[in-house]
Amino acid sequence: CTWYLRAVGANQVLSTAVSLPYTEKDPIPGGCNLEFDLETDPNLYLDYNLAETHIIFAPANLGYARGAHPPSCDSGTSLDSRWRLSYEVYQYFLPENDLSEATFVSHMRRMTEVPSIRAHGSKMMTLTSQDKTELYFSSLPGQGVIYNVIVRDPKWNTSAAYV
Repeated sequence: CTWYLRAVGANQVLSTAVSLPYTEKDPIPGGCNLEFDLETDPNLYLDYNLAETHIIFAPANLGYARGAHPPSCDSGTSLDSRWRLSYEVYQYFLPENDLSEATFVSHMRRMTEVPSIRAHGSKMMTLTSQDKTELYFSSLPGQGVIYNVIVRDPKWNTSAAYV
């Protein structure tokens, strides 16, 4: 596996790359994307102002074997479809009044993998597949916050994190 990072006109770039292995039973974050540019989009899109933070993400799909065709995203609402998936929303507060890049990157590591997100983050809510994947939280000026979403498949008791 080869990764490339290009920063045009930057003197210094701080970067973290994370590779997480998943199995065919793990749900695929963003696997039923119909809104964003990527076919499978596991990203959380965040917008904020002094009053509120807005988060939106693409629905997940069921896991499947490498090389197989993905399950249909619109094949009905039975328990054999993506509609059985649920979404756990987590919040993690950075040290107050420390908005430095180094602090952000070091704490981001705590909010990358499912066990670590559950251990360090505060669970804010659980959404079903019928709920809208668009959330609003109050903003706190001067307070850094990391959000993450874990998609869970109750049939296989498996989970995967958005990025």
